[in-house]
Amino acid sequence: QAQFEVENVTITTAHKIAIRKLLTETVGCNPGEEESKTADFLMFARELAEQAGGEAPKPHRPDTSRIDEIAGEAGNSRLVKLYDYKDELKESITLWQQQSKAIEKRMPVWSDLKDLLNLSRNLSFHAELQKEVGAIEHGRRLLDDPDPSENLVKETTDNLRVAIQHRFDGYKGAYDLALQSIESDSNWVKLDAAKQQELLGRRSIKPPVQPVLNSTDDVIESLEDCALEQWSDRTAALHSKFESAREEAAQILLPKASRANLPKGTLETEQDIQQWLAEAEKEL
Repeated sequence: QAQFEVENVTITTAHKIAIRKLLTETVGCNPGEEESKTADFLMFARELAEQAGGEAPKPHRPDTSRIDEIAGEAGNSRLVKLYDYKDELKESITLWQQQSKAIEKRMPVWSDLKDLLNLSRNLSFHAELQKEVGAIEHGRRLLDDPDPSENLVKETTDNLRVAIQHRFDGYKGAYDLALQSIESDSNWVKLDAAKQQELLGRRSIKPPVQPVLNSTDDVIESLEDCALEQWSDRTAALHSKFESAREEAAQILLPKASRANLPKGTLETEQDIQQWLAEAEKEL
C-alpha cells in the first residue's frame, strides 16, 4: 500500500530571495516562480556542464552530482537544497561558462591541426608532429595556456607551404621546358594558335597557376585540391602529354594521299624505262 508523507520542510522568504537571485541570473525568474524555474535551472546547468568538457582533447566533463542531488528532491526540499548549494553552483556555472567559451574558441584550431597532420603524411616531420598531437589529445590539454595547438598549426602550415611551393616550382619548370620544346617543333609552328590550344586542351595541358598559400585555410584547401603526391604525378605526366600533342600535330600535317593513274606500257629497253619515268613524274 502506498504511503504519502506530508512535507514539513519550511522555506523562508530569505531562502526564496537568494534562490530567486540565482535563478534570475541564469534562467530568469519572477517572484513566485522559484519552484517551477528550478527545473529550468537544473536543465540549464546540465547542458552547460555538457558543453564544458567532452571527448579528448577537451577536459573531462565536470561532476554534476550536486545537480543530481537537487533534482532528486521535490517541493520545498528541492528549494532548500538549491539554497544550500547556491554559492557552489554559482562558482561552478561561472567556471563552466568560461570553459565552454574557451572550448568553442579553440576547437577550430584543433580541427586545423588534425587536418594538417593528416595532410602531412609521408613528410619528414610527420612522425614528430604526430607525437605532439597525441600528447595534447591524450593529456586533454586543449585548454592549456598558452594554447598548445597554435604553434603547431603555424609551424606545420609553414612546412606544408614550403612543400607545396617546391612541388609547384618543379611542375612549372617542367611545363616551361616542355612548352619551349614543342614551340620549336617544325610541325607545331605550322599550326594556328587555335589548333595548338585545341590539342593542348584535349590533354588538359594548361599554364600553371600559382596556388594561394597565405593562410592555414589556404594551405589546407590547396592540398585538398591537389595532394603533394599528385603534384609529382602531374609533373611526371607532362612529358607524355606534350609528346602526344606533338605527334598529333605531325599527323595533321602529313601529305594527303591521292590515287595516281600511272602510264601503262611494256618496258623493254632503257629508253622505254626513262620515257615511262618521265611520264609518271608528270602524273605525280
